[in-house]
Amino acid sequence: MITEVDQRVAEDLGRSARGMLIIDKKDEHTDAITEITERRRFGAPVACRTKWIAEFSYPLDSRRNLLVQLSDLVILCLRRFFEIEGGYKPDAPEVVRQFYAECFLRLHQRTPVKTLAPHKGAANAALNALIDSACCRPARNVARRYGLPA
Repeated sequence: MITEVDQRVAEDLGRSARGMLIIDKKDEHTDAITEITERRRFGAPVACRTKWIAEFSYPLDSRRNLLVQLSDLVILCLRRFFEIEGGYKPDAPEVVRQFYAECFLRLHQRTPVKTLAPHKGAANAALNALIDSACCRPARNVARRYGLPA
């Protein structure tokens, strides 16, 4: 995600733009996030360092911030859709399946970028292949399979 935000800010918003990552505050993840932040900013090879994110992983309590709650809701809807798509929720009622499929379609249509940003450098070819193979993608014709208008 860090690579994705960093590359999109650099390519789509101009030279003076900077991004900020806002995350849900979870005390059990604080140390891991701090370690990743330090490694991406200072420990990576110069060509792979994060450059376009001004404030890194700023934690907010989701119970007190409406936008973090909204992002949690979006992620929940996408997660449930991919669980149904992947066969992990075979007992989901049809109305639930259609609801999450409609949520996915609305979000997917509004998403300008449909592919992940690759990590730069020849040494990252294996990492890019791994990330690409692990990426969740829906099967074709989601609207038709769920009986939704296209």
